[in-house]
Amino acid sequence: MIVLRNVSKSFISESESVDVLRNVSISVQGGQFISVIGPSGSGKTTLLQIMGLLEIPTDGEIMIDGQKVNQLSTKERKHLRRNKISYVFQQYQLLPALTAIENIMLPVLQFKKNREVLKRAEYLLEQVGLSHRRNHIPAKLSGGEQQRIAIARALMTNPDIILADEMTGNLDEETAEKIMDLFQKIHQSEKKTIVIVTHNLDLIKYTEVSYQLRNGMLTKIETANSISQEART
Repeated sequence: MIVLRNVSKSFISESESVDVLRNVSISVQGGQFISVIGPSGSGKTTLLQIMGLLEIPTDGEIMIDGQKVNQLSTKERKHLRRNKISYVFQQYQLLPALTAIENIMLPVLQFKKNREVLKRAEYLLEQVGLSHRRNHIPAKLSGGEQQRIAIARALMTNPDIILADEMTGNLDEETAEKIMDLFQKIHQSEKKTIVIVTHNLDLIKYTEVSYQLRNGMLTKIETANSISQEART
């Protein structure tokens, strides 16, 4: 479970202070599939980074599985991230010199390298439908294939929580739908907690609960009519 209570985040420069998030509260239950929609610059990435312990809020409280994490040291936050949380990014961030299977194994290779690691990587490659692309480097894969490899990589550590930042932003509509179908499959089969942030309204139909982030404030979407015109553009 992820709980944010009255979380605010400001970025201060020499000339001004910018309030990116304002008193945001959200409770993500274990095993939920949640989406947060909003236009570019609305604070979606900052919200995701706070959930994933990559950013520290200016104010407010964060809890992961009942543990207050605001006061954890950098080392303790890193340990919690490594054991519970994985990311899927819009820019796939695959290493260009590594093959598909090697990119999937990357998150655990610094800790262990054995037959079980390879076995899980091969299982995940099969789950995302790319066993036949096992030894291809990213340059030989399509955008959708690269994103599927990135998703498999995120699952390599068997995290409880997956956070996805505009993961279909670089893909065409048909490929984006295939990626969301894959995420639904993962959600149902692996019982993962998944939070996606996106500007694409069409993606909220895949999730169980949806929120809108606008002017730094988060509101739950009850009906399609409650979505602001700003979020529709």
